[in-house]
Amino acid sequence: MEIPVNINAFARPATGTFGTSGRNILDEPWQDTVDLSLFKIVRMRENVTLQIRGEFFNILNRVNFGLPGSTVGTPTYGVITSAGNARVIQLAMRPAFWIEDRR
Repeated sequence: MEIPVNINAFARPATGTFGTSGRNILDEPWQDTVDLSLFKIVRMRENVTLQIRGEFFNILNRVNFGLPGSTVGTPTYGVITSAGNARVIQLAMRPAFWIEDRR
């Protein structure tokens, strides 16, 4: 993957000195996720309900790249070697019981 930064423009400063680059001059890749949750409550009996739930994380399955390597002089400097989670789907059912107070 190509990066929009010329890594040859950066060099390790001499020991005991500071470089001329400002702090936080590089931005991380854009993070973009869409999450969705759907649920339905079903009445089973007078005092019993069942909640059926589906949760979808990163539903559009967009790639969210990790940070590029930041150690000057290493083979991974300026290279993105990781990514965030792909689409994750979670399904659940939750019963709810309650006792009515008939006083």
